[in-house]
Amino acid sequence: HWDEYIRGLSLDDALGTSDFESNLGKWSNASGDNFDWTRRSGTTPSSSTGPSSAYSGSYYIYTEASSPNYPSKTTILNGPTLDFVSQEINFSYHMYGADHTGTLYLEKFIGGIWTTLWSKSGNQGNQWYNTTIDLSSLAGSGSLRFRVVTGSGWRSDIALDKITISNKSAGIDYVDNLESGFGNWSNTTGDNFDWTRRSGGTPSSSTGPSSAHGGSYYMYTESSSPNYSNKTAIVNGPTIDFNAQSGEQIEFWYHMYGSSSMGSLYLEQNTSGSWNTIWSKSGNKGNQWLNAVVSLSSLSGTGTLRFRGVTGTTWQGDMALDDIHISSDGGSSSSDLVEIPTSYSLNQNYPNPFNPRTNIKYELPKSGDISIKIYNIGGQLVKTLIDEHKEAGSHTLIWDGTDELNNDAPSGIYIYRLLNDDNVVDTKKMIMVK
Repeated sequence: HWDEYIRGLSLDDALGTSDFESNLGKWSNASGDNFDWTRRSGTTPSSSTGPSSAYSGSYYIYTEASSPNYPSKTTILNGPTLDFVSQEINFSYHMYGADHTGTLYLEKFIGGIWTTLWSKSGNQGNQWYNTTIDLSSLAGSGSLRFRVVTGSGWRSDIALDKITISNKSAGIDYVDNLESGFGNWSNTTGDNFDWTRRSGGTPSSSTGPSSAHGGSYYMYTESSSPNYSNKTAIVNGPTIDFNAQSGEQIEFWYHMYGSSSMGSLYLEQNTSGSWNTIWSKSGNKGNQWLNAVVSLSSLSGTGTLRFRGVTGTTWQGDMALDDIHISSDGGSSSSDLVEIPTSYSLNQNYPNPFNPRTNIKYELPKSGDISIKIYNIGGQLVKTLIDEHKEAGSHTLIWDGTDELNNDAPSGIYIYRLLNDDNVVDTKKMIMVK
C-alpha cells in the first residue's frame, strides 16, 4: 500500500496556511484521475509505511494506495488560483516505505499547460521534512496542484503537512541540496584537495555515508591516500551583508563516520578580515546523518562562510555535507527539519527483516547523553551504535550488520535498546536474514 499524504492549506484568498483539521480548505480532489485524497488522523492502515501522526495538529490528507491503487496510478489535489507576483509555498512531507518507488510532484498551471516545480521520489525514511518553493519567478494567473504517481508496492506512504502560500518577504534564503551542482558553494584554491559531489556510498569501506541525507547527491571529502594525514579541503559559501539582516542562521546535515582519529570539520566566517571558527566536530560520530543549526545573528559587516575539513591519520575519515540552508528572519524556512518530539521514542527498524543493513530512528525530547546498543538473543552485547551527547530531535542511524570488531554478525534475532544516562528507555527486536 502506497499512502500519499499531503497536509496543507486552508487558505483565505489563496494566501495563508491550511492544516486540514476540519476540511480540505481551498484544496479539492480532481476528477479524471484514478483515486482521491482522504483526510485522516493517527496512523495509516498499513504497517511499516507512512507517518504515525500528523506533522502538527491531528489531521492530514493522504492517498490510500493499497490495491487497486497501484502500480502507476495517479491522484491529484488541486489548489487555489493565484495571481503570481512574488509568492512562495511552504509544506512538510513524509515519504516512508520499504518499496517506495512512487513520486510526489508540485506542479503549476500557467499558459495552458501543467509543468513541474518540485518533485521527490523514493523512500526518504520515517521522518517529516519541510521545504519552501520560491514562486516569485512565475507571472500571471495560474493554479497549483500536488500530483502523486504510485509505484509498485504498498509500503510507500508519502505525507505533506502544513502547507502555506505567502508573499515572499525580503531576506537571505540560500538553499543548497547539491542535486545539480554545488549551488552557492565552491571549492577554493590553495588547500590540499577538493570536495566532491557524489551519490550512493563513498569508495572506501567502513567510512562515509551510504546515501545522501535528502535526494540523491551530497558533497564529501575523500580521505584516502594521498589525502591524509592532516590534509585540508575547503569549500567556500556565499558572501553576506550581515548588517542588512536579522535572525540569520545556517542549518546543515553532516556525516562523520570512520576511525576515531578521522579528523575534524569546521564551519568558519571571516567578517573581521580573518577566518574564525563558529562550529566544529571531531572524530567518529557514527554511521548517520546529523543535524546542526548555527546562529549567525552575532555577526556584523560583510563576510563569507566556509566549511574546512582536516583529515586525521587514517583513510577511514570521509566527511560529508548535505541540505545546507542559510536564512534570516525575512527569508523562508526551507531546510529539512523534524518537529521536536514530546517524549523519548525508539522506532521499529526498517526494513525488517533486513540483510545486512537497517535504519533505526529514535526521538529525544531534550538534549542529553544517550546510547543505542545491540544485543544477541543470549543477551551478549554485539555492537554499540552510538554513545554520546545528542541534541533534542529526531535522529536516524544505520546498523550495517557488523559487530564491535567490524566482523559480519550472523543471521538471527537481535535486541536493540535506547538508553538515557544508562537508564533503558525502550527496547525493540529485529531480524537479520541472510
